[in-house]
Order: sequence, then C-alpha cells, then structure tokens
Amino acid sequence: MATPKTYEEYLEELRKSLNWFERFSDVLSGLDERVDYTNKLLIQIANTLAGAPGGIDYTAQLNAIINALAALSGGVSPIANRPALITGQKNVTTAGTAVQLPDIKVPDGFKVIIMAKPSNTGYIYLGTSKVAAEDSSSRFDRLEAGDSIALQITTLKLVWCDASVSGEGISYIIEQ
Repeated sequence: MATPKTYEEYLEELRKSLNWFERFSDVLSGLDERVDYTNKLLIQIANTLAGAPGGIDYTAQLNAIINALAALSGGVSPIANRPALITGQKNVTTAGTAVQLPDIKVPDGFKVIIMAKPSNTGYIYLGTSKVAAEDSSSRFDRLEAGDSIALQITTLKLVWCDASVSGEGISYIIEQ
C-alpha cells in the first residue's frame, strides 16, 4: 500500500481494509484492555495500602472499586438491553432517483446501522433529502457492497438513498 497523501486517502484505505465488525471489535478490545490494566493497578494499590504503616486499611474501599470495574468489564451496560429489533431493506428502483427510507423511530441513545447490500455491484449514496442524495456535491460520498454506517438519528425517514445501479439498495437494523 502506498503512503496516503491526505487524511481522506488514509481514511479511504483504512475503510477498504477493515469491515465494520473489525472496527467495532477494535473499540471493544481497547476498552477491555484499559479496564484490565486499571484493575491490575487497583489490586497493586490495595495490596500496598493493606500493609502500609499508620494502621489505615483502604482494602475494603478499593475492593469495592475493583468489583465495580470488573462488573463493567463483564458486559454490564448503563443502557438497558432493548426488547426487540427491526430489520429491513430498501432498494432503489431507478439509479439516480433517490428513495426515502421508512418512518421508523430510533430510540434515544441508539443508532441505526445502514449497510450497502453485499450483493451490490455499484455504489450507494445517502443524503438528508432527495436532492442531496442525488447531488454528488452534497451527499454522503458512497458505500460499497458490504460497507455500513451507524447514524444516531430520531427516525429512519431522515435518510434518502440513491444507487449507481438500478435495483440495488441497503439493509438496516434498529434496536427497539
């Protein structure tokens, strides 16, 4: 791979070489490693303070912190699990004529994931209006087959979708 000349070229190369799952896994892996390292340091501090002169024993307080961090690293989320999810697909009948995605509410604090269908042979373009999705100067540049984007929006109908090839489209998933 040649060295990218601009930040945008770097991002494009990165996007080509990592799928969304790998990017998501990297984020979680980094968080897990930081929590593990924090736990290790807290255990060392607890052991040091337990034998410190002066008779002050902070072991109980530090153990409570360690247990709380361990619970967090075990998958406890500050946002409750959702009871359901909605999935769907939308195809663009005629390339160059954008279509609006359906009116489905996205719960507060959650995102919709929009993925260009893996079977697509062309590009998918997204915009905030029909005109924006069809206009190369104002739309989201493009999604190739299998690419995805997560949007924290209030409703799916805020997104318009166009395609470079008639009949191609997107899939979406929203927790409800």
